[in-house]
Amino acid sequence: MVIRHKKNTAYYLALPMVDSDTPASFKSGETVADTAYYKDGAGAWSALSIADTFSEIGATGIYEIDLIASELNHDQVIIKLTAANSADSFVMFEMDSIEIDDIPTTPMRGTDNAALASVCTDARLSELDAANLPTDIAAIPTTAMRGTDNAALAAVCTEPRLAELDAANLPADIDTLLARCLEARLAELDAANLPTDIAAIPTNPALDTVCTEPRLAELDAANLPADITAIDTAVAVNNAICTEARLVELDGANMPADVDGIKTKTDALPAGWNMTDLAAVPGVNATIVEAINWIYVLARNKLITNKTNKEIEVYKDNSATKFAESDIDDNGTLFTRGKFGAVD
Repeated sequence: MVIRHKKNTAYYLALPMVDSDTPASFKSGETVADTAYYKDGAGAWSALSIADTFSEIGATGIYEIDLIASELNHDQVIIKLTAANSADSFVMFEMDSIEIDDIPTTPMRGTDNAALASVCTDARLSELDAANLPTDIAAIPTTAMRGTDNAALAAVCTEPRLAELDAANLPADIDTLLARCLEARLAELDAANLPTDIAAIPTNPALDTVCTEPRLAELDAANLPADITAIDTAVAVNNAICTEARLVELDGANMPADVDGIKTKTDALPAGWNMTDLAAVPGVNATIVEAINWIYVLARNKLITNKTNKEIEVYKDNSATKFAESDIDDNGTLFTRGKFGAVD
């Protein structure tokens, strides 16, 4: 048996148990067991636990059970009923999101809406009747256009104002425009006035204070020698620096003397600048001279790679005194040389 029911809603179920010996009769006094499964969408069937148990209604052979909402919150539910002396039975629930009771029973909008009813009267609906359409169309041109009954618009769109746009009035309108372009203003651009206008330019007080005759005279050709002299005066300090004596120092004839001077200065180096026979390996904070001295010793002095002691030995200038050594190691993959230090 298949029952369509609203999903996630409780359901009262009553089913008979058919006597297995006499199928024409229901079997009373049975202990009915239930086995339930549920399925959602295309998923697999899964076992479902039912909280209530089947109990017989009197001695009718009909058994009842209350299914709670959560047990029916699935797309499909199957319940199988079994008893010792009865034929097996089952029921299947097909769940829907709504049921008939959920469909609204309120009247359609319009039949109970006072506002709509007042608008959709028979008289108004008849205005849209096909028989009235010719009358409605004929009435369109007879309806006064907006503006003729609008006081504000009527005050603006008067016959005189509309006449101003008439073609016959255009020459008059142009004459009005010319009247607004005053003859006096147009005369300001007249060629006869240009000399007057130009003559008025230097009478500007602000410009007069800047472009004075003395200032303009400063650019006169007669003043250029004086201006050049002023430039010479302004570079007097520079002349004091760039003297002939100093410029001569860069003269080509002095270059050999300058180069010889450099050689002379390097010939007489300060004390401590010469290479020495080191007694120990310079430290990490050695001076530049000490670092160069150490490289010089490694390149010049005797070095021994001692396989037995696994070390590199550095000797002093006499080739007999060892003063530094470094541990070495070769594991077949990496060759390692340690930091040079004092002799062990």
